[in-house]
Amino acid sequence: MDRPVDEHPWNAAQAEHGHTGDVRAVAAGTSGGRPVFASGGDDGTIRIWDAGTTDFVRVIEAHREPVRAVVFAGPGDDILVSAGENGGVERWDPATGERVGPPLRDAGPLAAARLGDRWFVAAAGADARLRVWDVVTAELHAEVGVRREATSIALSEVDGRLVALVIGGLRPDEKHWDDLAVGTLWDVAGGVELRKPILMPDEGDVGAFGVLGGRPVAVHGIDAAKNEPDGWCRPEERADLDVRDLATGDLLATFAQPGYGWNRAVALLTTRSGRSLAFSAGDHKVMAWDPATGGTVGPPHLWEFYTGEVSRLAVTELDGQIAIAACVDDQVCIWRAKDLN
Repeated sequence: MDRPVDEHPWNAAQAEHGHTGDVRAVAAGTSGGRPVFASGGDDGTIRIWDAGTTDFVRVIEAHREPVRAVVFAGPGDDILVSAGENGGVERWDPATGERVGPPLRDAGPLAAARLGDRWFVAAAGADARLRVWDVVTAELHAEVGVRREATSIALSEVDGRLVALVIGGLRPDEKHWDDLAVGTLWDVAGGVELRKPILMPDEGDVGAFGVLGGRPVAVHGIDAAKNEPDGWCRPEERADLDVRDLATGDLLATFAQPGYGWNRAVALLTTRSGRSLAFSAGDHKVMAWDPATGGTVGPPHLWEFYTGEVSRLAVTELDGQIAIAACVDDQVCIWRAKDLN
């Protein structure tokens, strides 16, 4: 088993200061100008980790219920936003663990994006509505009825407007195979769909926005209907992920790895040198790949876990290397990948 890492991906600090329940969320951001990861778990806490050393930094007693999502936003990616399972979105200063202003209303998946000189955070609640706030002022920017409870969301700027990718399960009135999810691209300000919804395997109902060749792109599960002229959608290709141009909707590449397993998480990163990389978690593996071609980058896998399945991923860059954090059951596994050429 090839392990191209600088150090073991979890250390004594994580064993001592880790979560006491399963880890449900992880995000990359900064604290005091230093790259960090934040993890949220069933124990209701957020834990901050140094992305370079993997050392534990602090714990934030965030929610009285499990933490479902965390994301960094703001001009310096230094405002940490968390969502609890039973309602309430909170903002935190990761350097002090203190709240930033009053809570926001909603819960569920979170996403963040910049539009001009403002930073926004979005949450999708059980009421099938997407709410978007200015993360600094807490002003409600938009509220969109998205027709389904979301399991995954992503937010991005495209040609001067905010767009959201919302992925959720089928409604009772939608007649297809059970193992499907629906991905819809929304114009946030206008509250309208920008593209025809895409049916995708529900085990691959992950989505992420990134930049490729200077243009925003989306990575999400494959269109399960693409090879089914009779109208039935059979989600056999569960491991595949499509890369689409957000402005045109054109399919740019497909990531397909037979035997890789279901895609449970995906993250995109544009490095300081301008290179775009994608990272996917399939069953017990984490792989790096090129979103321009769909081909793998570096070794066959960056890490293989035998103790549990990867449920969430976050990536950041520091000291010329890529730092990766993964949620594996009750552990936060952090390591630096080498030789991604």
